[in-house]
Amino acid sequence: MKKDRVCIIANGEFPTKDYLVEQIKDCKYIVCCDGAIEALDNHNITPNIIIGDLDSISIELKEKYQSRIKQISCQETNDLTKAFNHCLEKSFTEIEIYAATGKREDHCLANISLLYDYNSKANVSMYTDYGKFICLTKSSSIECKQKQSISIFAEYTDNEISSKNLKYPLNQLMLKQMWQGSLNTCISDNFTLEFTKGKVLVYLAN
Repeated sequence: MKKDRVCIIANGEFPTKDYLVEQIKDCKYIVCCDGAIEALDNHNITPNIIIGDLDSISIELKEKYQSRIKQISCQETNDLTKAFNHCLEKSFTEIEIYAATGKREDHCLANISLLYDYNSKANVSMYTDYGKFICLTKSSSIECKQKQSISIFAEYTDNEISSKNLKYPLNQLMLKQMWQGSLNTCISDNFTLEFTKGKVLVYLAN
């Protein structure tokens, strides 16, 4: 884990894995999205700031954390993006997101897709109980565990992708459908993805 880590806590399912909770506790700066403060409070974790339209926070928690609340009522962006923009304002460029999945599936899909946008401005990863999403902005080699499950999602359907060290190799393959790059396996302690345009989202299962 990198030092001086910054994390955003969304209002999805809070991590149940102890190591993820410890990762959050070890963060230098914690940005909480609106109603996620309930889960943080239950884990005795105090965020640096709570951001959102505050429609999901109880009166008791509003009073308890009133000095840490930043209300943004704009409905053109969701609370996760408001939190991300706050991180940019603070000049943070290495950002981890937790609790952005689970609960409503539409929110889950929307939050994951935002990684394409976020990684144009910062290095952002998303952690869940089951794995981690990273977004590649250029051809890269990624560390992994041998036999680790990997899924790949291209921002553009005409992006030609090639791979090394994957069980099912990609050879200038264009992923026309979201499912086509899913359920692959790393056969080494790293794998490489080479692509021609846009960004590529990679999911590494635990």
